[in-house]
Amino acid sequence: MEALLNSTQLSEYNVLDLSCGTGLYLQKQMHYFDLFNINWHGLDKSEEMLNKAKES
Repeated sequence: MEALLNSTQLSEYNVLDLSCGTGLYLQKQMHYFDLFNINWHGLDKSEEMLNKAKES
């Protein structure tokens, strides 16, 4: 993903994590790519998982 971000030179990116669960993976990625202007979004079918993600 970093190679793609470096090669496209956009001012802003949008990333969608489908089936994000508790959002732990998404949260880790946010820190790894903090040098890029990325809007991170998580989507999950389980309301319970989304509630846990909101607690983080």
